Amino acid sequence: MKARLPECLHPTIDGLLERATNVLSVIHPHVYFPTYSNGLKDIGRFLQFERAQENVTGLQSIVWRMNWQANKAADVKARLLQYNQDDCRTLKHIFEFIRRLTSAQSGTAAVSQIPFKNAQTADLTEERPRWDMVWVEGIHLSEP
Repeated sequence: MKARLPECLHPTIDGLLERATNVLSVIHPHVYFPTYSNGLKDIGRFLQFERAQENVTGLQSIVWRMNWQANKAADVKARLLQYNQDDCRTLKHIFEFIRRLTSAQSGTAAVSQIPFKNAQTADLTEERPRWDMVWVEGIHLSEP
C-alpha cells in the first residue's frame, strides 16, 4: 500500500508500522489458551466471543476484497467491514479477559468467572472452521 500512496505520506506510514504490534504474539508467552491455534478467532471462540459471521476465515475475506475491488458491491463491502469489526471486537474481548487476569484486585477470581465448556474432541473438530475447502466464484479449491 505504501508504494501506491504519495511519497509525502511515507514517513507517517513508517511511523505507524514501527509502532504496530502483533498483540497475540505478546500474549502467547504469558497466557496459554487451550485452543487449536493462537489465532484471534480460536482464542475468541474459546472465550465465548460471538462473531456476526461465525465461520468466516481470513481467506474468505481476501476473496471478498478481490470481489469488492472488481465490482464495488455494497453488500460485499458490508461483509468486509463486519469481518474487520468482529476482529477488532474479538481482540478487545481478549484484552479485557487478560486485564481481569492481571488486575491486582481480582486475584484468581477472574478465572473462576469464565464459564469453561467441556466437550469431546470429536465435537470440537466438527465445530472448527474448515481450511481445506474454499469456494471462489463457484470453483471448489481443496488443500493437497
